Amino acid sequence: MTSIYALDVKSIALARIDLYRAFAEQQVEMGSLTVDGAFFDVFLDKTMPEDPSRFKPLPVSALRNVPFGLRVDTVRLTNAEMMYSERFEVERGYGNTHLSGIEVTLLNVSNDTLLAMADTVMRGTVDAKLFDKGILHGEYTAPLSSRNDAFKLDVTMRDMPLSAANSMSENLILLRADSGWINSLHFRMNANNDSAVGPFTLKYSNAWLRIVNDDGKKRRFLTTLVNSTLHHDSKDKPPEERTEHLRLARRKDRSVFNYIWIYSREGLMHTLLPEALADVQSGMMKRKARASKGIFGKSANKKKNQ
Repeated sequence: MTSIYALDVKSIALARIDLYRAFAEQQVEMGSLTVDGAFFDVFLDKTMPEDPSRFKPLPVSALRNVPFGLRVDTVRLTNAEMMYSERFEVERGYGNTHLSGIEVTLLNVSNDTLLAMADTVMRGTVDAKLFDKGILHGEYTAPLSSRNDAFKLDVTMRDMPLSAANSMSENLILLRADSGWINSLHFRMNANNDSAVGPFTLKYSNAWLRIVNDDGKKRRFLTTLVNSTLHHDSKDKPPEERTEHLRLARRKDRSVFNYIWIYSREGLMHTLLPEALADVQSGMMKRKARASKGIFGKSANKKKNQ
């Protein structure tokens, strides 16, 4: 399993930077940092041999690990784009999650211990389009004093056809939307370095789904079963079933992007699919992950023995 990151940036603008402190005291302080036209490419390839398990810090710890003093009042990303890609098997393509038109504002980006002692909170907002269709807004807070990387993420998304997510769902959760519309989606992620909890609510209409095999072909029995038990409109669900209360343990060798993606994936499956079938799909994903790991584990052991 290998994670790959790529970044391309059109321009970076700095304002009110203290050059004397930067060179004389290794303390970088500035009023604002604006990054325009950034393209982030994040890959998680589970067909590659397992990397040695390495802890991947969440944002507050990552700032704390910077080897020099850092204090930026405001960080802005404008006209940004991000592609998160993941795959289980060589013969299948990547499942892709695409964000475009990203506008981000982050306040109090710092590893200053005095700010942490003053209970300063790093705050941020993000606006973007999901799969070039859905209108997404998110709000993020993280106390700089947190020793377990506590953060809160509140996300809303509206007005997106379910089929827009097929580039992700068909490869990663073996699920394809033939029709349907997401009226609104809202989730809250109260998270730290160990786990995340929170509500996930999905309002949708006219949902018709297809369960697929690894080769993309329709699984007729499961598809019929899903569509015969599925509430095709969320308004038909009992009120207590329209919101799923999630609890997720964090894989500490995975990035924050993967953390948010897995949380979102579990929420979508458990609010859209009947509970038993959602558990089946989650189980299939875990078995695929174990099978991929097992194949490369056997290969590595064989080479070692030779």
